[in-house]
Amino acid sequence: MDATENVTARHEDPVYVSHLIKALLRINNYKNKKFGATIAQQVYEQLISQLFEGVLQPGNHLVELKLAQSLGVSTIPIREALIRMDQEGWVERRQSHSTTVCDFREPQKCRQLYALRLSLEEGAFYHLADCVTDEQLTRIEDILTEIEASVAKKDMLSYRIADAQLHLTVAEFAGGARLREMFRPVLLQIFVMANPGNPPDIREQQGVSHRMLVEAIRGHQATQAAEFIKKHIMRQVYFHGFEI
Repeated sequence: MDATENVTARHEDPVYVSHLIKALLRINNYKNKKFGATIAQQVYEQLISQLFEGVLQPGNHLVELKLAQSLGVSTIPIREALIRMDQEGWVERRQSHSTTVCDFREPQKCRQLYALRLSLEEGAFYHLADCVTDEQLTRIEDILTEIEASVAKKDMLSYRIADAQLHLTVAEFAGGARLREMFRPVLLQIFVMANPGNPPDIREQQGVSHRMLVEAIRGHQATQAAEFIKKHIMRQVYFHGFEI
């Protein structure tokens, strides 16, 4: 398998993909948990799911009226969902209202995602390690416990969800909900588009583990936390066979 195939391989089990997508979309999404998802949010989640399940293919042209008919809604939530997907990089909308699904098979797209992740997380981990509160640290350690429990069970789905939750929570604690929601689509695209690679027990034994990241935050070692998260991300970059 070459680098491009490795980056873009999807998990074969559609149930796995569906559970992972829904979990990553709703981690720390307090508004949705409390009030329920809006129609536009539901449409957004359905379209993202269709993208990963292969119903929507790179290069497909999306027509608002046809999507509205197939999903049984008006064109208004369809348009809102597509605008959001355009802002997050899932699709490309033009002035003519033509919408095309982006091609995630391009290595350049993957490099851009990892470069953006690196710039966001280096700052987030540095800042949080410098000023983490006891309450925040307790929450992060609870998530670490979930990660390590999934490692012990070799449960890749639970591992990837808890993994994402830790990174999104660090982003939220460091920069608030705005940074968390800026980071969410980047992490979602990386987590679901990329091949999951080694099983969780092997992943935690190689390079910088999540425990090492949490220990750096606990010790208020800001520089070390930033260095650790960079190594943590770069290990994944090297696994996929490209440089950023």
